[in-house]
Amino acid sequence: MDIFSRLIPGIFGFIGVVVGGFITYFIEKSKFKDNESQRREQVYSQLNGRKSLTSQLYKSYFEAFIQSEYYNYLGMLPGPGQTNPEKKSYLSEDLALEKAKSNQSLFETIGLIQILFPSTNELDELIKPLLDIDKKFKFTQYRTQGIREEEEFQDVRYGTDPDELHSWRVDTIEKLEETVKLEIENPIDKLLDHLKRDIHKERTKHRWEFWK
Repeated sequence: MDIFSRLIPGIFGFIGVVVGGFITYFIEKSKFKDNESQRREQVYSQLNGRKSLTSQLYKSYFEAFIQSEYYNYLGMLPGPGQTNPEKKSYLSEDLALEKAKSNQSLFETIGLIQILFPSTNELDELIKPLLDIDKKFKFTQYRTQGIREEEEFQDVRYGTDPDELHSWRVDTIEKLEETVKLEIENPIDKLLDHLKRDIHKERTKHRWEFWK
């Protein structure tokens, strides 16, 4: 009996250490999941913020580019005497730098998404359209490169008529608005919806599977 009495404190002490260890483990596990969830929500917010900035920069940059193409080509036509394409070109170049910085931030956010969220075919397909956006805006170029002689003008889409050139500018700016929505805003919205579902699913799982 004396031996058993002496063992009891040690047994309870051992049990206390084991239970304390498990409690500490579950607390740290919960903290880790909370931190991971917070990082996912932060990345979601970053992408949501990048959507409006990216859309606006693409609109501003390519509208300036279209204007530059318009005035450059108009200056090559006989008679109209339009000048000052340099101002438009400089504006486009300034915006090009801002667009490049914005794209870098967007790609960094996409990289974090690929790290923090479960890798699935669906996620890959949603990300793919955002990796090479510029290719979708080639229609903004008026094909003026290398055209310096009047006789070559007939090979260009709108010939030599300044009115048709003006129509090209109006039509292309209108198409630009549609393309920004179709190729930037809609894909980002779809990706955001996917991330939001994942965050909600993980939050629910964490709530009900704390002891797993």
